[in-house]
Amino acid sequence: MFRRIALITAAATTALCLMVAALVALALTTPEALPGSSCTTAGAAVRRSTPTVIPFIPGDGFRRPEPTPSPTPVPQPVNPVEKKCDNDKVRVVVGNRQQFGNHIGDVVEIDVRIWLDPSTTIDFQSLERGVLKFDGTTAFQLAADRPVRISRTREGDLTLYTIILRVQTFVPRQAVPFSLDLRYATDPTDDGNSPDWKILTTPDYIVTTSKTLDNGTKMLEGNMQPAEIHTLLLVPMLFLGLLCSWVMVASAYLRDWLNRPGRVRTATADSYTRAWEIFQQHFAASDPHGFDAGDMRRIGESLHLFLGTKSCTRTEVEQLYHDDPRLPAISAALTMFDQFLYNPSAPSRLAPEEQERLMSLLRDIVRRPK
Repeated sequence: MFRRIALITAAATTALCLMVAALVALALTTPEALPGSSCTTAGAAVRRSTPTVIPFIPGDGFRRPEPTPSPTPVPQPVNPVEKKCDNDKVRVVVGNRQQFGNHIGDVVEIDVRIWLDPSTTIDFQSLERGVLKFDGTTAFQLAADRPVRISRTREGDLTLYTIILRVQTFVPRQAVPFSLDLRYATDPTDDGNSPDWKILTTPDYIVTTSKTLDNGTKMLEGNMQPAEIHTLLLVPMLFLGLLCSWVMVASAYLRDWLNRPGRVRTATADSYTRAWEIFQQHFAASDPHGFDAGDMRRIGESLHLFLGTKSCTRTEVEQLYHDDPRLPAISAALTMFDQFLYNPSAPSRLAPEEQERLMSLLRDIVRRPK
């Protein structure tokens, strides 16, 4: 009954708190919906919450509202982006594995791949000196650890340059475009010695910061390459894990079965030796004028521990040891313990003849090693 009243009280208190929180939230968000503010229109509430500063224009005597600037649209990200130059003599692809979710100062790894016609030359000296943009803009800068890695391969008649850039940006904007400037030449000059250098600017690659999603409308597929699964050790490790699991479960059940209450344990010579060592310690620590209640309690607990019946009553012990030839001695010893400890009219100390009889019963139950 008390538990039911407590549950009903807790439920009512929770409902009351939720209702009060809802009313407070409603009052803070829509004041025109509460009593006493029915004369306030929605437009007036908006104007009151976001006041407009009307600038004064000298000469006409009127104040005109300042035009509200339209928000700058966030560019749609594309991964990767591609660009072709000089009649497909130069093809550039820029991308990376994680385009969004970057934080200010994070190292972003960008892959720039450039395919060149055999008649085209490219210069990486500016990039090796740490220059990303020729106009001096620093929206991105190279990281300190392994900033630039350039590799060269052949794809048919074309030369493929793979540039892996590790860059950082500290621009506090939601979308930061990245581009790289390099020099390239497609035709030699008139003198035939130095090439006619041109500027190659890679397409703007949008790096989105802070958010866990980008601003795109289509889901990017990402890495669609099949995953490599190493099955060499899979089957042995799986078999070993199942074997360990079964061994642990079987061990737990075996331990519970061996330690079940009332289980009769087979005594060994070592168990007899340990039992008599405990008895001798109790006998030596007992009062010389006879066993008192504390001595009888300790000796009785030691006997129950030897028999494996620590949580059993005298009747349960007699049922467990009904086929044991020591049953009369066990029953008599347990009766002496119960009468001395739980009988209100029992003496404060065990009589000498009773003490001698108890020790004789213990010798019959626990055979003293020779």
